[in-house]
Amino acid sequence: MKWKIKVTFLIGIILFILYIIIVNQNNSSTNNLKRRFAVTYLNVRIGAGTSFKKMDELKPGQKFTVLADSNGWLKIKTSKIINGWIAKKFTMPINKYLPYKYKNKSYTKKKKVTKSEYIPEPDYDIIYDRTNDMGSIKVMVNQDIWVKNHLHSKNLRKLLNEQYQKILKRSGNKYFNHPTQIFIYLFNSKERAQNSGANWVAMAATKVDGSGMDISISKTRLRAAKLKPVEKFGLKEDVRKRIWKELIKSQDKAQKNADQRYTVNAIDPDFKQSNVVKNANLDNELSQKYRKELEEKYHLKPGILDSITNEGLRKGWSFPKY
Repeated sequence: MKWKIKVTFLIGIILFILYIIIVNQNNSSTNNLKRRFAVTYLNVRIGAGTSFKKMDELKPGQKFTVLADSNGWLKIKTSKIINGWIAKKFTMPINKYLPYKYKNKSYTKKKKVTKSEYIPEPDYDIIYDRTNDMGSIKVMVNQDIWVKNHLHSKNLRKLLNEQYQKILKRSGNKYFNHPTQIFIYLFNSKERAQNSGANWVAMAATKVDGSGMDISISKTRLRAAKLKPVEKFGLKEDVRKRIWKELIKSQDKAQKNADQRYTVNAIDPDFKQSNVVKNANLDNELSQKYRKELEEKYHLKPGILDSITNEGLRKGWSFPKY
């Protein structure tokens, strides 16, 4: 009799425990319908769409509460964000199978770039846009664009292709239905875009045979554009840039003074064959003089000016305006 009571009692305890587990699972499933997490770095916007301004950012594995679901966009809430909107396709519901890498807090401290990772669209301004109609010869379009952020080769190629197709649709020329030559240059600063020149990070140009376009990406400048400014030789980067510009101006000044003293223009009445050597010698003499003055001004050790020059060329620093 006693053993029957004990068995009945144990069965009752087991059934009670099973009931508690089932209830908790149901509650958890119900709650998780409105709890999700970000699978990558994700922009939080003030409205449902990429046209709305960014207000914050979610990190991989960061959890949030869903307030509303509308056309592929989620209205969310976190401890810091209230009524923000994110793209639903870059999120997943929270459940017990949440991958370990999203549970690991150290993972969210450092962004790991992968081929499949979402890359935000860059913001850009068209600084220069000119059409040169050469009649029956050709119609050439030049465009310089300042790309403000999200400098990634994939983004740059997409932007170049979009702009190229837009320009290609232009019409209204007398001899050609559309532009026959297109050159588009992307720069990572407004100053460089205004100065144009060879300091582009990416460019597109019509092929010689006119069959399409060629795209070039400067990996060196693109890599340099992503680097944070660092101090070298006891000088901040903005100071090194200032020295870079002063050095270029001093070299131009040396050349100008040498040209005035010994002209190398063959059609100039004062031109002599011996002027070529004299001009080169005076140019070199003045260049060395101005370099020394620059070193004294900034208290630079020998060789630092050469290092700054190499850095400026490698990173594509802007040339001075005149």
